[in-house]
Amino acid sequence: MEEKEPRKNEDAYNLEQLSIKAREGDKRSMELILQFFEEDIKNLARYIRTSKEDAEQTLKLKLIEYIINEK
Repeated sequence: MEEKEPRKNEDAYNLEQLSIKAREGDKRSMELILQFFEEDIKNLARYIRTSKEDAEQTLKLKLIEYIINEK
């Protein structure tokens, strides 16, 4: 099985900056974060026993809630 290349440190830095902006209400930053995790969300949704769409929506909502409430 082929392993993904680890995410680079600059991605972590960019995500941190985007999460700060998203907490301040920047919608574009939140969209970019969701876009970054889109593939991971789709993969995780396969393991949730509900419709694919509901699972993906729930995961996105939880990610948004986490980002907004992160301290």
